[in-house]
Amino acid sequence: MILGAGIYQVPLIRTARRMGLYTIVVSIPGDYPGFALADKIYELNTRDKEAILAAAEKEQIDGICTSGTDVAVSTIGYICEKMHLSGIPYEAAKILTDKAKMKDAFRQGGVSAADGMRVRSAEEAQKAAEQLGYPVVVKRVDSSGSRGITVVEHSGQIEEAYENARNGSARDYVLVEKFLRGTEIGVDGFVQNHKLVFLAPHTKFVYRGAHTTVPVGHAFPYGCSGALREEMPARCSWPSPHPVPISAPSMRMSLWTERRSGSLKWAEEPGQPVFRN
Repeated sequence: MILGAGIYQVPLIRTARRMGLYTIVVSIPGDYPGFALADKIYELNTRDKEAILAAAEKEQIDGICTSGTDVAVSTIGYICEKMHLSGIPYEAAKILTDKAKMKDAFRQGGVSAADGMRVRSAEEAQKAAEQLGYPVVVKRVDSSGSRGITVVEHSGQIEEAYENARNGSARDYVLVEKFLRGTEIGVDGFVQNHKLVFLAPHTKFVYRGAHTTVPVGHAFPYGCSGALREEMPARCSWPSPHPVPISAPSMRMSLWTERRSGSLKWAEEPGQPVFRN
């Protein structure tokens, strides 16, 4: 079962078909190219865990996955848990698809990250921004593609940024965090048995809009000093037990290098995990 029928899922669907796998594609109704490639389709919201569980049990699926989307990751964890399938644990999926929960996991694991706070009103957002110091970033915690994220330079922008983050979210809170000035890079890697066993940092090419940036491409290898390259594995190694209990994921996350100190900090992008078992 593949969740999503858009352009980002088409390569996955085609690969599954080439492997001789019977593909069941699930997506909301629409003119999505993946529907035409599937052996069978279900027109369901990929966030609807119970409806997709019913379909998965009816079809007696052997596996469930997606690509290029994070809104379905929590559902995948739920189905894997309920049907005892190989895949991401549900608790891990919930953490990785919520920027605030991801920040909590970093904090508990002693991982360096930007300071931030959960807020439930524009007034709380204002207080958080004053405490952190401007500029700050106001983030919707459960969206991807930089949706609901605004860089705020002064107090006059807080209310609009809060509403932008809150609208469209299934959570009753948003995240306000310190804005880090530096160079954003991407990191791919594998964690197995709580240990980092592979790391591949890469350059990110982004489109810079008025309030946010959107990744448009990547390049390997990442060109940096030997000292910085040596520091990266240490910064990417989370203490055991791993705050997110996954045995062997391939993950894409983002780091920021601070110009003043040259240190590395994680920027929470739980919307980007890719899991392969």
